[in-house]
Amino acid sequence: MKPAANLILLTHKCGNHFFKSVFKKEATFVNYQSSDIKGTEMPGPDIKTIQDQNQPFLNIRCRNFDPISIKKISNFIDSSKTHYFQCVRHPASFFRSASEYHLTTPEAWSKNTSQHHLDGLTLHEALKAAKNLDDRLIISMKHFGLAWRLPQRWVANVQYIESFGRDVNILKTEDLFSNGTPQYFQNLAKSMSHDEYSMDDQRLFKASPISMAELPKHSTGEFKKEFFEGYGKSAKDFYQRHFSAIEQYFYS
Repeated sequence: MKPAANLILLTHKCGNHFFKSVFKKEATFVNYQSSDIKGTEMPGPDIKTIQDQNQPFLNIRCRNFDPISIKKISNFIDSSKTHYFQCVRHPASFFRSASEYHLTTPEAWSKNTSQHHLDGLTLHEALKAAKNLDDRLIISMKHFGLAWRLPQRWVANVQYIESFGRDVNILKTEDLFSNGTPQYFQNLAKSMSHDEYSMDDQRLFKASPISMAELPKHSTGEFKKEFFEGYGKSAKDFYQRHFSAIEQYFYS
């Protein structure tokens, strides 16, 4: 029998560590990387390893998924007993946070994997060589926005899931990290509790920076700033050309 599930779709700088903290050491928790950027670019378990699970319910952290990856993992879960959650973030904040993170605390892939769209440099090398913040923001938009198309995946995932008649819970990083009220976390816990699985709203609250005296080491703290803080004319123009429609989809 296929398991019931919570399918939590998220990307870089968009609830990644939040949900990892929520489900730490829980038997229901598994996480997978989208197959199209899995490997040397972005390490992570393959979707097919879900077949090794033997749980009646799974909380699945789906990192950087697109509709094709959702389609693949749907072969292994009971879609009629699955609740869908898409984490999003204001794109301007997303790009600034990704830029800051990989400049100051790069991961192995961003230090070691050369990128054709960055003139053969690694992401970290390109960010270090940039002359100013606008240049770094444009590098982040080129990599995470145009090459990997992560914000575009938020939209595509929602449209794909809704196309077969299912609801999608949109989880804004701003609510998870700074604006969420007790009622917000209670409602989220209720949405995640089904098919004999129960989520406690206090687990969600304790994983949020709202409850913390200090931010975790992995946090850039960029979510505390205004969406377009630091954006100059060239970065804003690049953003408006390529990502304003995604902003309107979730933040109109």
